[in-house]
Amino acid sequence: MAGTVRAIAVDLDGTIAQHNRVSEAALGALSEARGDGAATLLVTGRTLAGLDAQFPGLRESFDVVVAENGAVMQRGNDIRDLADPLGRVLSHHLTTAGIDHVVGRVIVACSAEDDHRVQVVLAERGLDPHLVRNRTELMIIPAGISKGTGLLVGLHELGLSQHNTIAFGDAENDLSLLHAAEIGVAVANALPSVKAAADLVTDAPNGDGVAALLRGPITRGLRPLNLERHRIRIGDFTTGGEATVPGAQANVLIKGESGTGKSYLAGLLVERWISAGYRAVVVDMEGDYVGLGQLSDVVVLNGRNSPPSRELSALLRRAGASVVLDLSDMPRDAVDGYLRELATLVREERAAWGMPHWLLVDEAHDSLGSHGALADLVRASGLGHCIVTYRPDALDRAIFAAIDITLTPCRSPAALRDGQGPCAILVEPGEEERRVRLDHRRTRHVRHWHKYTAEVLPQDHWFDFRSSTGDVVASARNVAEFVTLLRSVDPHVVAAHLNRGDLSQWLLGSLGDRALASVVAAAEQDLLAAHAVAIDRARNAVIDAIERFYWFGEEHPG
Repeated sequence: MAGTVRAIAVDLDGTIAQHNRVSEAALGALSEARGDGAATLLVTGRTLAGLDAQFPGLRESFDVVVAENGAVMQRGNDIRDLADPLGRVLSHHLTTAGIDHVVGRVIVACSAEDDHRVQVVLAERGLDPHLVRNRTELMIIPAGISKGTGLLVGLHELGLSQHNTIAFGDAENDLSLLHAAEIGVAVANALPSVKAAADLVTDAPNGDGVAALLRGPITRGLRPLNLERHRIRIGDFTTGGEATVPGAQANVLIKGESGTGKSYLAGLLVERWISAGYRAVVVDMEGDYVGLGQLSDVVVLNGRNSPPSRELSALLRRAGASVVLDLSDMPRDAVDGYLRELATLVREERAAWGMPHWLLVDEAHDSLGSHGALADLVRASGLGHCIVTYRPDALDRAIFAAIDITLTPCRSPAALRDGQGPCAILVEPGEEERRVRLDHRRTRHVRHWHKYTAEVLPQDHWFDFRSSTGDVVASARNVAEFVTLLRSVDPHVVAAHLNRGDLSQWLLGSLGDRALASVVAAAEQDLLAAHAVAIDRARNAVIDAIERFYWFGEEHPG
């Protein structure tokens, strides 16, 4: 899973109960899991009243009960309908049609043998609820409601993520439940269609199978699962086929020289993980990831005003929240202490809630060296880290040895000029390296925005605008000043710099930004080409004009 299992969702009939008797083995394993801090959810098609009549006191064994196939949720004394009741609309018509049925708080249940007759009644009345089979029963449910949607509401109520959830079921109405959880498990006695859709199938049937799996290595994070359905797309292989990386349960290394596109690639991965519902914390040393704040479920925190751990913890637990920690303007002597405090917080949050699912560390050669501020955390946590560095040799040996996937950007100036976009070399265990054409980012990528736009660069990195005599007209001490001066200095000064390629050389030499330099170099080349065309056009115009006024033949035309 994306981390330690923090939520366990189980169906009742056919899963932990058989012939109206609940498995003691399953209840025992669920109780042990609760004792270890995991939440338990009972997700059943039964009504709450029917549940209490057949299984008195069972509800107290669970943190949340999702009843009526996802239409009703109960937590403690709070009972909530998750859709408008169907009974008052349907009951009279079903009775008139002679169809026996049971009315719940929201749904209506009848025999699966009446499927066709129910469809006739619904068609005659112009109604469009959802019909779901549960072996011999047929449930009439409001559109958009399922065990899966009920599970998500219950998890939200508990402040937990579906990516830290394992779910067990056996019948047709459990399919949405298994799909909604990070790991969907069919018990051995499940229907063939449910087994086919599940990520895992227990060896033993019913409650015995549930108990054995809950007490095994998967729920304790000791056996990583890299499930195909959770892999996320990052682009296309140049040889054909979709390129993907794990949604969780992996360590990713992104390496390459400065300016080759590491932060673009890392930002793409974070976007895709967040879009899939995973939560991330990004340690942003240079301000490369602030653009992720354009996403509605991302909070960017400035290094100078970063909140204490308690407030950051609240942000991480907020539904769907991921956090970018922009430390680009934090005093350098304060960074190490801040990261050590962050390491303690992340360790505690993962133990309690299983989140964040991903910790991305940029400029990782400093904080993930043998004695780095985050090294102990990453060594102990195992999986769920994205490490970005131009010096992989400086990483702690144990951390480097735990890398599962390596990505190396291969974006070149020529590729950018040709409109090919960024690419990367992907290496996975046991496979040869493959080249990937990366997808476009959803958010705008800005490299080292604070370092280069706000801070004053060393004087030997300033850009001097010079007149035709070589005198300094103005000096740009950073990118912000460079853009301002570029708009205001004499056009002849700008033209001279463009003709010499000074702008692209400065961007490459002083900022190390190959990507931007290549784009500017293309503009400089375009200007030179336009100059050549303009000169030829002017030369031909002068020649044509002279030839119209003067005759250079042997004889005068008159």
